[in-house]
Amino acid sequence: MDTRELKMGSIRADIEIGDNEGVFDNINSLMEMCYDTAHTNGWHDEPRNKGEVCMLLVTEVAELYEDIRKGIQPGLHFIPANQDKGETMDKPVGLDSELADIFIRLGDMVTEWKIDIGLAIKTKMIYNTTRPYRHGGKTA
Repeated sequence: MDTRELKMGSIRADIEIGDNEGVFDNINSLMEMCYDTAHTNGWHDEPRNKGEVCMLLVTEVAELYEDIRKGIQPGLHFIPANQDKGETMDKPVGLDSELADIFIRLGDMVTEWKIDIGLAIKTKMIYNTTRPYRHGGKTA
């Protein structure tokens, strides 16, 4: 099994690469697909304010919470396509869809900002393995 040392600031950890290294590259590829779709659909025609981009992510989290409050259960749910608006496919809705929207917004954001989120996730996961149980006693 291939072992490498990762050094980032004060973080230093031995990590086992094994068969998992490609997962982080795949995350980056998926993030880029999210950006490409947003770009193709016109969401990057003009420069975007980073604060507003963050709030778009918050909006998706709020929509998820609203579905939780409504008692919507996990699973793919759909509403019929609105052909008057040019929709050709039934719209996915509900918890699964809102979680996907959060991921899609995040992918669009990190790609636009040129963040290597695969590396950031890997680094944070390594760091989290060094933290005490419940980060030293946090309750939430």
